[in-house]
Amino acid sequence: MLACCPAPPRALRRDRALTGSSDVDALSVVHVGQAAALLASRSGVLVPVTAGPTGLAPGGLCVPDRAALSAVLGGWSGSHRVATIDLRSWHAAATAVELRIPAAVRAGVTAAQLAELDRGLPDQRAGFDATQRAAELARGALEAPPGELDARVAMTVGAGIGTTPAGDDVICGVLAGLDLLGHAGAHGRLGAAVTPLLAATTRASRHLLAAAVTGRYTESLIGLAAALASASAPAVRDALAVLRRWGASSGLDQATGLTAAIRAGSLAGAGAR
Repeated sequence: MLACCPAPPRALRRDRALTGSSDVDALSVVHVGQAAALLASRSGVLVPVTAGPTGLAPGGLCVPDRAALSAVLGGWSGSHRVATIDLRSWHAAATAVELRIPAAVRAGVTAAQLAELDRGLPDQRAGFDATQRAAELARGALEAPPGELDARVAMTVGAGIGTTPAGDDVICGVLAGLDLLGHAGAHGRLGAAVTPLLAATTRASRHLLAAAVTGRYTESLIGLAAALASASAPAVRDALAVLRRWGASSGLDQATGLTAAIRAGSLAGAGAR
């Protein structure tokens, strides 16, 4: 079977960290969702291909709509499936995007912005209290002894169901919030506690957690962080509306983690820790 080589769509973008075209020359399909597909390189590294306004995921490519995503999957899903998907032409045509929280947005968050964010967050769901767990992790990263933080992280990694369990999404949000406030030490402590436990969660979630540990996040989560630093409550509302489209509840769980980190970090005082 031959490789499928679809023509690059318009407005194609890629994570700047996806540097080599050889990383996307022989991809296989791992998972297909409503507006995303997880592909894997020959070495097993995941390459998320996302569609629509939710934007890029770390290590991935983003197309403007589901129709463009279908071009990738068409040759794989038919009765005569291709062996691999070759996206080297996509890599060459894509605009590179940095998936880090810019240092310029690291600023104070107003009470009005947090109130706007709180209004958009969900009530507690049965089975996993994302709000409480996020608060525990944020405080633990800032204040708790290493052993206590390790125990909290161990209870959270892989907690929940789905392609990306809720616990992992919360951790990504907490890491982003600590990053936004410039608490580099706390970010490093939480990341160090997460890394040994990556094998305890799903393949897709492991990919996103590992990226968050290095300070790289989904584009929609970065958008919410930037909105919180913009001194605009309407911008927060709009950014949260975009983030909530990430998965069934993943975006909201990330926002819950971000909010908890901002509250804990603000109480701990401004500046890096």
